[in-house]
Amino acid sequence: MRSYKYEFEKQKVKKGRNQEVSTSEQAINDLISHYQLEAQFAVLDLKDAWREIMGDSVARRTQQLHVKGNTIFVHLESAALKNELMMRKTFILQKLNLHTGNNPIEDLVFH
Repeated sequence: MRSYKYEFEKQKVKKGRNQEVSTSEQAINDLISHYQLEAQFAVLDLKDAWREIMGDSVARRTQQLHVKGNTIFVHLESAALKNELMMRKTFILQKLNLHTGNNPIEDLVFH
C-alpha cells in the first residue's frame, strides 16, 4: 500500500513541473514561448534598433512606429525628413533586416 502512494506522488510530480535545473535565461525563454510573446518582444527590439540605426535626431522626430505583418509604419513630424528617409529606404531596410535576423522586413511606409 505504501508503494502505491509513493508511485502516485511520483507520477504527480512528473506531470506538474519540469524537474531539470535550468538557467534563468532558459526559464525566461520558456515563459516567453509558452505565452507566445515572441512577436511583442520582436517589436520592442525593432523599436530599439530604430534608435540605434537611425540615430537620436531621427528617433526624436519619429512620433510612432508600429509593425503589421512584415511592414513597418513610421509616423514622422517632418515632411522633409520623410522625403529623405524615403530616398534611403532600401538602405534602412537592409540595416533593419540585419538587426532582426529571422523576421525579414519587406516594406517601410512613412507617414
